[in-house]
Amino acid sequence: MQVILTEDVISLGESGDIVEVSGGYFRNYLSPKRLAVVKTDGALQDRNKRLERIKQKAEKKHAADLAKAQKIEAVGKLTLLARATEHGKLFGAVTTKELATLVTEKSGEPVERKMLELNSPINKLGEYEIAVRFSNKVTAKLAVEVQPENEDYADQGPSLMDEILASETAEAEAKAQQGFETDLPFDTNDSEDDADLDLGDDEADFDDNLD
Repeated sequence: MQVILTEDVISLGESGDIVEVSGGYFRNYLSPKRLAVVKTDGALQDRNKRLERIKQKAEKKHAADLAKAQKIEAVGKLTLLARATEHGKLFGAVTTKELATLVTEKSGEPVERKMLELNSPINKLGEYEIAVRFSNKVTAKLAVEVQPENEDYADQGPSLMDEILASETAEAEAKAQQGFETDLPFDTNDSEDDADLDLGDDEADFDDNLD
């Protein structure tokens, strides 16, 4: 169905645009939020009358969005502290809500989580790029560096892989020692028995000589 946008809708269009949308999207989202009206002869005539006002409003908003974007990009790089393992993996991914709060605090410009766009999940230490979209024409980009919050990050001792390798090495050495003992040419217990037998023969010979 065709509708006329009464407000700017990111990824869809600007106020006054005539766009094609599904009936469910219009009923469940656009209409309840008064972002669009069904395209009818009456709505089309009203739109045509308001085009100049819509254009002026759009130009004013565009200028304001540009100023906000420049202010955000002036921040340069954001630093975010998070707890991480010795391998640099975060205990929990950074959320868009956390990022929105951080951008707002550092730039002074109110930013909502729905305005943020991430190229990939932020779940490891390192540097990422995020985008703050104000409209279909204006987007601010800035870097976010995630650093370890835990002070003992660099001194957390051997990694899990190191512990596994050490365990496997110890087990292999134990098996090798066991195999060496199994391959001996004689058994120590047998040697003791043989010694006892020889001693018994000597005692018998001694008794015969006495007789």
